[in-house]
Amino acid sequence: MSNPTGAWLLEQPMERQTPEIKVEFYRRDNLKLDHYRGSGRSFTGTVKTSITHPTQGKTQMFRRNLTEAQFKSVLQNPSAQGAQK
Repeated sequence: MSNPTGAWLLEQPMERQTPEIKVEFYRRDNLKLDHYRGSGRSFTGTVKTSITHPTQGKTQMFRRNLTEAQFKSVLQNPSAQGAQK
C-alpha cells in the first residue's frame, strides 16, 4: 500500500484522541498540518496548515468540511487556497 502523505511525517497517532473526533498531526520541512476527523454528527473534515514564512512569519490556513480526496489534495499542495464546493 502506498503512503498518501508522501514526505509528511505523522507525529502523533490517532489513538490518543477521543472516540468522536480524532486529530492527526503531520510535519514536513517548515510546514505543520493538523487533520481533524469526526464521524456522524461530529464530522469536521477540518485541516489546519501552519507555516513559518520567511518574510511574513507564522501563518495559518483553515479548510473545513473536506472529503478524503480533498484532504489528499491538500497534502500534495498545502499552500493552495483551493475553492471548496
